[in-house]
Amino acid sequence: MSTLKGYVLRSDIRLYLLFNREIQNKILDRLLLGLTRLFDTPAVIAFVLGVYIYSSSTGHPIGRHLLLLLCASEGVTHLIKIIVNRARPFCFDS
Repeated sequence: MSTLKGYVLRSDIRLYLLFNREIQNKILDRLLLGLTRLFDTPAVIAFVLGVYIYSSSTGHPIGRHLLLLLCASEGVTHLIKIIVNRARPFCFDS
């Protein structure tokens, strides 16, 4: 397990450094920042709750399905964060 964890950590750092030090493109920077803000957890939660409220009034199950999917994906994301347990990206910017 520690070999896999080390590989994931090294790959994560390599990708972080690639996107933050080697690739310099203003358009890509703006695009990635926009995507980060668009898919930030509060924005996704607000979207899913909006769909849930709307779909509950129409009787369609998509809102419930999205809510369950959001809970599952957030759970998996936090589980991976606990397992990998790496320092935040700004710690590598020295």
